[in-house]
Amino acid sequence: MEKRNNILLIITATLLATWVLPFIITSETATSKSQAPTLSSFLIFGTYHNDNLLFLVLEAAKISLTISFYALVISATLCLLTLVIDFYINFPFMNYLLKIANYFPRLFVLIFFSALLKLHQTSHLSFSPSFYLILILGISGTFFLLAQTHKEISDGKKTLYVHFACSLPIPKYKIFLRHVLRNSITFPINIVKQMRDNIMFIAILPFTGVVHLQPEDLGGLIHKYFLQPDAFNEGWWILIFPCLFLIWLIFIFDLLTQSIFSSQ
Repeated sequence: MEKRNNILLIITATLLATWVLPFIITSETATSKSQAPTLSSFLIFGTYHNDNLLFLVLEAAKISLTISFYALVISATLCLLTLVIDFYINFPFMNYLLKIANYFPRLFVLIFFSALLKLHQTSHLSFSPSFYLILILGISGTFFLLAQTHKEISDGKKTLYVHFACSLPIPKYKIFLRHVLRNSITFPINIVKQMRDNIMFIAILPFTGVVHLQPEDLGGLIHKYFLQPDAFNEGWWILIFPCLFLIWLIFIFDLLTQSIFSSQ
């Protein structure tokens, strides 16, 4: 229990720092030259040109987390609605959808639709690229979340106590929520995994050239610095801290997954 509380404390502290610190520190610095990491003036990540790298990393991380969270809300909502409807009436085509979701890698689906919508050409888009990316991540995540949880939900429907509850005058959606979904181990775990995967995919898509976010997400920030030869001459911290922060975000959601699994 103590280990689980420590993990939750670390995760909460990281997310709060990502949202709160940009209001405290500023982007611009007093020096126009690249500054090595120092504890003074919140320059613990150093600077790049005239920008506080800590501020840039946190702002980019905030964009990545926001897109990932909204996409997760869409995925979880659509997945729950589909599972509830399937609990009332068995979808005859559900198995075919799940097979398609299992056969096609999600990253391939994201790259395909991002290229189809031309998210790398922001001038022709009616809305922000973030809006389209949220929809693509949300809808694709729905199918893959279904593929990961449907079997356990189906097995839960076949249990004796669920059959007994269905014979009572209780609304079926209450039976689903209280006796099927509540006893599902994979659903909360896959929700957290979905958040982790969303962050990874948002970081990967700019490298494939199919997404261009303005302002930049964390992966886009790393990609921009990686493509600038002068970044290597400025200092080692220009790339190392954005990459480490991206790894840390993914790692804390893996920790949360392990914490949920151990508590079940």
